[in-house]
Amino acid sequence: MPTVELAGIRAAASWADMIFDCRAALRTRDIGNLTAAAQ
Repeated sequence: MPTVELAGIRAAASWADMIFDCRAALRTRDIGNLTAAAQ
């Protein structure tokens, strides 16, 4: 496998991780807001 292709796959994986982390953070924040509103 060419090095460039490997680097591209690695970059795509890191982007996917970042997007997943952002979505998880937003979900956690939303749950926190709902919990605060319920109290």
